[in-house]
Amino acid sequence: MQLSSKNVLNNFIGNKNASVSLIKSFNKSNCTGAWILRGPRGIGKAKLAENIIKALLDIKNSSDTLIHPDLLVLKKISDEKKNIAVEEVRKVSVFLSKTSIKGSYKSVLIDALTDLNTFGHNALLKILEEHSLHTSFLIIDHMVSNIPSTIKSRCKKIVFKKLDNDEIKTLLKRSNINKEYYDSYSILSNGSIGNIYNLHKNDALGIHKIYCEYVLGIDNRKNNLDSIHKLFQNKKKNNNIFTISFLILFRILKNTLRNINKVKVLHLNNIEEEVINKLSNNLSHDQITYLLNILYERKKNMINLNLDIYTSIYLTLSDIEKIIRNNAK
Repeated sequence: MQLSSKNVLNNFIGNKNASVSLIKSFNKSNCTGAWILRGPRGIGKAKLAENIIKALLDIKNSSDTLIHPDLLVLKKISDEKKNIAVEEVRKVSVFLSKTSIKGSYKSVLIDALTDLNTFGHNALLKILEEHSLHTSFLIIDHMVSNIPSTIKSRCKKIVFKKLDNDEIKTLLKRSNINKEYYDSYSILSNGSIGNIYNLHKNDALGIHKIYCEYVLGIDNRKNNLDSIHKLFQNKKKNNNIFTISFLILFRILKNTLRNINKVKVLHLNNIEEEVINKLSNNLSHDQITYLLNILYERKKNMINLNLDIYTSIYLTLSDIEKIIRNNAK
């Protein structure tokens, strides 16, 4: 069976060269084998894999959920689960031991390799070593950890890149996000449409405004931490809020450093420009570098330091405030 690039990539945005290479490799291998789709999270790797599976298994429904008797999708049941359970990985062997029901091919979609622990990797390796003909594995990898060499050697790897701003804006036109936020989200997204949906869901622009207002209020002592503390009161959202808070603070400090060094800065909005100018006028290059380093270390070592999420953010804000006040003396 030969897949058509035109059909598979219909309405698919971004990574054209990588996508065409994947389809060519798929056809050359007679749709049999294992492929790792490697790239940043939220750029469309899983969407492309689903398009290929729909074409291969002749799935006509337009539902977001892929359902077919000759398809097994392996992914985390919920965000609360740390990994895909090894028992779930072992179910792939049972699935592949049965005869195809509706055609010649069977497919396994693993979303994502990142969510497998060592036991899961070992179980997957055994399956890859023994899988039968007319079986395709499409394995999503988000580039946040190394691929075990034993698995890598048994798969063809296609690397995908971040989306550019024009691609992001094209995808945003398909969403229900207000057009006035396109530029801001494109800047914050780091080339990932998936990031934008998460940012929008958690009101990232509102959170950005809260941190900017905090910094702008430091020297007149009118600022308070109440609005920031309230962000972390919903325990279920804590991880998302922390990630967004880190992104915003890291971005502001990094762009302040660029501004100090006379490097052009693309501001998110007017209030961010005001904050960056304030920090540039009050902090030195070395002080900004120090703040960036401790912010990064607190994110990396949050669990080891036994800090709750709010405390790790509070300490960084306190450091910014302390340095500004000391410089003003």
